[in-house]
Amino acid sequence: MDPVSLVVTAIVTGATNALQESAGDAVKAAYAKLKRLVAGRLCDDQAGRTALEQVEGENAEVWKAPLASSLREHMADEDEELVRAAQELLTQADPEGARAGKYHVTVTNSQGFQIGDHNQATMVFQDE
Repeated sequence: MDPVSLVVTAIVTGATNALQESAGDAVKAAYAKLKRLVAGRLCDDQAGRTALEQVEGENAEVWKAPLASSLREHMADEDEELVRAAQELLTQADPEGARAGKYHVTVTNSQGFQIGDHNQATMVFQDE
């Protein structure tokens, strides 16, 4: 799964789960964090913010593609904090799926991408 698809899946899953009264505090907190991070990425994109709000509604499936498009446009696929927040939400909302590797991220054609805890890196990219 690519990073943007992971984030969109987490947002839709979070909207479905966190807005239910039976949702636990951890799911609600993880959803709130992810939604805040996504909204920050889309702060200058009215269409993207609209898509983010609409995935909480009955027609969530309709808004997944516009949300993904806006996230790609704003290079959210390079935001490791966003990816980690999405993974955390999915781990809270679907622990069995997370353990089974359902939300594994595959990154291709990227430089300097890290996923994991407590990472530290110094990178120098030079054109040849």
